[in-house]
Amino acid sequence: MGVTGFLAQHALQGWCQPLPILRRMGIRTCQEIEQERYALKMIRGDTTHMPQSVHPRSQAQELLSIQER
Repeated sequence: MGVTGFLAQHALQGWCQPLPILRRMGIRTCQEIEQERYALKMIRGDTTHMPQSVHPRSQAQELLSIQER
């Protein structure tokens, strides 16, 4: 019953009481996971649509720094 209330509060307000605790435990948002996944792909060189003149590692570090803000 409590979980349903928290889910409803998060859906309506975008925040719920356990959210800061979950963040401290290391639970990330989908957007943060996707940014990290993309950065790792750039480091490995898995992206084919990136310009050749830009170093993938520097772009990955840029993406990761955006995530930390």
